[in-house]
Order: sequence, then C-alpha cells, then structure tokens
Amino acid sequence: MPADSELAQAVAVLARATQDAIWRRTKAAQELRSLLREYYPSFLAAFAKGTVTNLASPEARAVLALAPTPTAASRLTRTRIATALRRAGRKRGIDALAAQLHQALRIDQLRQPPLVEDALGRQATALLATLDAECVNADQLGEATAEAFRRHPDHQIITSFPGLGDLTGDPSSSPVQPDDACRGRSGNSAKLLVNNFSTEARPSPRALRTSATLATTTGPPDRRARPRVDTPPASSRRTEQRVRTRRSLTCRSDHVANF
Repeated sequence: MPADSELAQAVAVLARATQDAIWRRTKAAQELRSLLREYYPSFLAAFAKGTVTNLASPEARAVLALAPTPTAASRLTRTRIATALRRAGRKRGIDALAAQLHQALRIDQLRQPPLVEDALGRQATALLATLDAECVNADQLGEATAEAFRRHPDHQIITSFPGLGDLTGDPSSSPVQPDDACRGRSGNSAKLLVNNFSTEARPSPRALRTSATLATTTGPPDRRARPRVDTPPASSRRTEQRVRTRRSLTCRSDHVANF
C-alpha cells in the first residue's frame, strides 16, 4: 500500500498536536476549578450554566484576572466588569451580564483567612496563566489544522458526511484517512466510507424489537396497533444452543471415526 502524501502527514501531525493541546487545556481548567472550590465558590456559581462551569471561556478568564479572590471581587464595579467582557470579545448583552456578575460575585460565602485567601489567589493566577496559554495553543493549532485540511483534494468528500467538519474529519478523529480515497481509485474507497458510517447508524435488532413493542403499547388509540414482535424466552434459546452444540460435536466425532 502506498504511503500517505506529504499533505496528509502534515494534517495528521497538526491534528494530533491539536488534540494534545485540548487535553492540556482541559487539565488546566480542571485544576483551576478544583482550586476555586476551596476558597471561591461564588465565582464558579457566577459562570455556571446548569451544572457546568466553563473556565476556559474568554469572559471567565478575563473576570478572574481582575478578581482572583473574593476580597478583590467585592471591590469590582460594573464598569470594570463590562470593560473586561468587551476586552474578552463579547459583543452583546454586556451591561446585563456585567450586572449579573456584579451581584453574583458579592454573595456571602464562607471565607478563608485573609493570608490563606491571598495565597490561594496567587496560585489561581498562576494556573490562570497556564490556562490562557493552553487556550491560545489549542485555538492556533486548530486553525492550522483546518487550513491544512482544506487544501487536501478529498476535503469536500470527507466533510460531506454528517458530523464531519474541518476538525472532526481529520485523520486523528475520523475512521477514514484522507488519502484512502486516493488509493487505487477502484471504488473501494467509497465503499469503505459508506460502510464506516452506515454500520454506525444502523439500529440493532434489540432496538427494533423495543420500538415495535412501544408502538403497540403507546401508540395513539385511533391507529391500528402493529403486531408485536415476541422473542422466545432465554431458557428455550439456551436449550436450542445446547442441541446445536451436541449435533456439531456428534458430526465431528463421526467424521473422525470414519477418517
């Protein structure tokens, strides 16, 4: 089989580097979240969306740089928060979000001693610098990967499948390599593409039986119920399997005896 082209190798290198940068960014965000839980839970609650706090977002990192401790957050004004949000790249709803954050950061909470809180704030600042660097690295490597992948001749073919884009269709995350469609040009590449995605989207027999049962029990009353697909009990299936196994063993022993 011929080797990958130079462009495909470059895309693979950039894709793996992007994946590593994303893992490092996630690790840095988790370390920072674990530290903030010890002395600054109001910050996590202020930027929480449901049960998830995205500390890697530009808004959260910009506000945390201004107020790494609850004491510093109590001195923040809405104007400074709005300025930090604009600097982070936010375009809409700045004043409303600034007012919401200003109120959320002033909620009463259990506090660490002043010296301990200041020390934890310095540690959070150091972790924030690491997170900022990893966010920049992940964004730059992602853009470089997408740019290189767009130059590949099979970019339009791979990204035409549902769920595959400039980053999700790269060699590190896709089941199909970019150069697979270039090898042979005999139709096997297209067959490989179709098989890789049709098998993932094909429902299992158990799912079909479940859907048929639900259709007969939960369907609307004005429609005719579909026939229910019943399966034999597990005991009968095991009995049939034993019978087939004994028959196969008997046939093998007779064959050996005749031989």
